[in-house]
Amino acid sequence: MSSSISLRSNLILCAALVASLAATASANERHFGYVYETGVLAPGAKELEVYNTLRAGREDYFSALDHRISFEVGVANNLMTAFYLNMRNTTAGDSAGNLSTGFEWQGFSNEWKLKMMDPVADAVGLALYGELTFNTSGFELEPKVLLDKRMGRFLFAANLIGEFEFEAEAEEMELEEIAPDLALGASYEIAKGFHAGLEFRNHNAFVKSAAGDLEHEFSALYAGPVVSYATESWWMTFSLLPQLPALSKAEGGSILVLDDGEKINARLLFSFHI
Repeated sequence: MSSSISLRSNLILCAALVASLAATASANERHFGYVYETGVLAPGAKELEVYNTLRAGREDYFSALDHRISFEVGVANNLMTAFYLNMRNTTAGDSAGNLSTGFEWQGFSNEWKLKMMDPVADAVGLALYGELTFNTSGFELEPKVLLDKRMGRFLFAANLIGEFEFEAEAEEMELEEIAPDLALGASYEIAKGFHAGLEFRNHNAFVKSAAGDLEHEFSALYAGPVVSYATESWWMTFSLLPQLPALSKAEGGSILVLDDGEKINARLLFSFHI
């Protein structure tokens, strides 16, 4: 009798361990295209993640595809890092109707994410995120505070973001732009692995003026639907965010920010465990 109980206990323990490992393997899946969550990879776990972002629609013809290829790895409990290669292909027109297309190498990025609180076990999930991008013409620092919460089939997330862009000036690196952003997301699990929801972004820019001061340039709003699907070995997410009337913008006739922003932003992410 005791051996039967022991066998049953061992089977239950094994099943719980397998379930735990499966949950850990997909803990870094993303349910939003632009909003980051607090999940991290388990130590030693690895993922290959591909970003494809379309930005289209300005005063004159404009279409850009931003690509990022990321290798992600769990470093320790609640700590992961990632390495990115960044590229962009752009076609832009002028007022005369002329089009030009160009490919741009945008450098190398390194990301670190530290999970401090869990969105299920704690009152709210909390993680600190930092990303540094290097290029020959400068570098960019992007810190984020990540918050999320799971409530049944609902997932809510918020990011407080700061982007600091430095560019080469003569023999020095000078701060050219600060972009504080707010990103919000809400998603609902319709079926196992399949989520649908909404994302919202408020993108701001303070740009260096001719006098050397940082001046507020614009405050653009984006909002739209997001869908995601995940299995134990791969996941994908798609977001479509049209621009909403701007909170504030430079002088001009349009109610949208169309000098540094676009009418449509869309992002497709897909990733698989390796």
